[in-house]
Amino acid sequence: MQVDVLFADASCPAPYGPTDAQTRGLGGTEAAVIRLAEGFANAGKCVACYQHGLTEPRVDNGVMLLPGRGIETCEPRAVIHVRRLVEDFLKFFPNAKHVLWLHEVVFDEEREYVQAIKRLRLNVVCVSDWHTEQACEFYGDNYPISRIYNPVPDEFYERTRVTADPHKLIWMSSPHKGLETALDLFAKLRTTSGQPFAFHVYNPGYLAIPGLDEPGVVFHGATPFPQVMNEIGDALCVFHPSLWFETFCLVAAEVNCLGIPVAGYARAALTETAQNGQFLKEPEDENGILTNVLEWSKNGRPNVNGNRAFKLSTVLPQWISLLKL
Repeated sequence: MQVDVLFADASCPAPYGPTDAQTRGLGGTEAAVIRLAEGFANAGKCVACYQHGLTEPRVDNGVMLLPGRGIETCEPRAVIHVRRLVEDFLKFFPNAKHVLWLHEVVFDEEREYVQAIKRLRLNVVCVSDWHTEQACEFYGDNYPISRIYNPVPDEFYERTRVTADPHKLIWMSSPHKGLETALDLFAKLRTTSGQPFAFHVYNPGYLAIPGLDEPGVVFHGATPFPQVMNEIGDALCVFHPSLWFETFCLVAAEVNCLGIPVAGYARAALTETAQNGQFLKEPEDENGILTNVLEWSKNGRPNVNGNRAFKLSTVLPQWISLLKL
């Protein structure tokens, strides 16, 4: 079976496809894969996705989802390894163009893995300028590394904006990215301001949040993305006082399209993807973040817009060019 692009995701928490993006919570990497796969399919390319944990093949909105069994019968022109290299695919598909699509920070303990990638001269794609610079420290400046931003659907940039609720804050990231810190700082915000702030917490769903009963906090659990987007339009901001090293932060790119700013720290890729770095505070400047929130609550949220460099219609041609499709 000949295909133009084969996505290889051997580390996903659970199988996923375009329909899943409409019906259950998904992480940012999974959302990026689905959007790019659908983009290729809509551009007339034959697209398949191998995913860890999938037991039966199926077709979802023009994208073939394939289990490992029988995958070697594919004849892909290009293979995009998502997050981690699937080494068997190098042997199965020796004539394909292989690309490693990184989504996470490269750590010191992965140097052996990095050296293996370097020996293979595998093209690496990073998701922000910060991420590219960080990866170059490991792979070397002369290594084939590209920067292609994660995709945001074009229609997001045309969504009608909603007047903000001056007391509605939201969280949309995985809890391991600093939710506990955010909850502590939110409690301080409510106590010191005496205002009825509410903190709406959404969860992509691959890590559970313990049942908590905290004043002003509303836990929505794993919520389908379309529902999340319909519910957050009136938010004052994304409350994200996290020291996590974001390589892109799809949440920031998406909410900016709705006119919603991110109240967070100027760290890692947030300086690119969260309102072009505006209004961010130095790491650990909690009072600075609280000052921003109180000012926006009083005077209205600042004017922010979606970065058009992240549009799927801008990102897709860059991938087509890289893969020579």
